[in-house]
Order: sequence, then C-alpha cells, then structure tokens
Amino acid sequence: MVEVHFITDLLPEVDKTEYTAWVKRAIDKIAIQPGLLEFKALRNVLGSPLIRVCMSWEKMEDWKNYHMSDEWRRLEAEVRAYIVDVKMEIWESSPLTGEPLRL
Repeated sequence: MVEVHFITDLLPEVDKTEYTAWVKRAIDKIAIQPGLLEFKALRNVLGSPLIRVCMSWEKMEDWKNYHMSDEWRRLEAEVRAYIVDVKMEIWESSPLTGEPLRL
C-alpha cells in the first residue's frame, strides 16, 4: 500500500463556498480511480498548515497512473486558485512492520 499526503494552506481570500463546491467535485472524480483504497481530508486544529489530504493506493503503480493522468493535471491546476504552500509526501509500509497493527 502507498499513502500520498498533500499538506497545504488555503489562500486568505478564498471564497469558502466556492472552494467547498470545488472540493466536492474533485472528490467525486478521485473516488472512482482504480486502485484507490481510501481518501480522507484532515484539518489542523492548531493552525497552519490547515489541510492534509491523505489517499491510500493499493500499489505505487496505481498512484503513478493517476498522477500522470489528464484528470489529475486538471485538478492540480484548478486547486492552485484556492491553496498555497503545497507539500506532497509519498509513504510506503515499512519492511520492518509490514501490515498495520489493528488494536
């Protein structure tokens, strides 16, 4: 499994209603991608950065295929109207622990 995290802030002047509508449309497009296991968005209760989007993919190849797609490029270009200071992290399971422990 591969986890892709996007950490960012909203631009101060963002119209929250417009941004919310865009997010809903974007999630609908992302949710149907082959290999996507989970999508979640988190907000930082302590301040900046404000947003963390986490996507879990079955295989690195699934993420790469989506990341190289025209759909992803469109969404990535569109979101720049709403956000600033984008950081992307890609994580794989550690070979030392394998599958997560479910307690």
